[in-house]
Amino acid sequence: MKRAYQTILLMIMAIAIAIPADAREQRKDKPSRDQLAQVQAQKIAEELKLDDNASKQFVTVFTQCQKEVWDSRPANERRKRDKNADMTDAEAQQIIKARFAHRQKINEIQEKYYAEYSKFLTQKQILKVYDLEKKMMDKMFRERMNRHGKRGDRRATGQPCPVAPQDCPRNK
Repeated sequence: MKRAYQTILLMIMAIAIAIPADAREQRKDKPSRDQLAQVQAQKIAEELKLDDNASKQFVTVFTQCQKEVWDSRPANERRKRDKNADMTDAEAQQIIKARFAHRQKINEIQEKYYAEYSKFLTQKQILKVYDLEKKMMDKMFRERMNRHGKRGDRRATGQPCPVAPQDCPRNK
């Protein structure tokens, strides 16, 4: 009987050790931000039907822009919502002003890279870049929400539209 308990305990420990190792391997397979930006840039370049030279330029400029945007993110950006109830008005004001500053920084980065894009893309192409980028980001957001079981695209979860059928965007 004691032998059976030891065997079961040993099996449980082996499973417990194996699961985190498997999870670590999955994280290693996950592409880096730089790789994601490059893939995104290449897809956009394909959609724009750019020649090889313009495509290389675009991928380089796009990935640089993405890096600057990521680097501009405040260190304490992800504050838990639970703490909002306990914060003072001064702390809330500080968070709000930091968000304004971050948005302003993002706009400055976008204007800087708009000037770079204008050197080798037409205005219509630049507009399409922004539209495609937004579309891709929305898609990645929905996939992430669905993967983590959070609110996302209701179509993917099979949930009914929260508004009247005639007002539902899916029916338009």
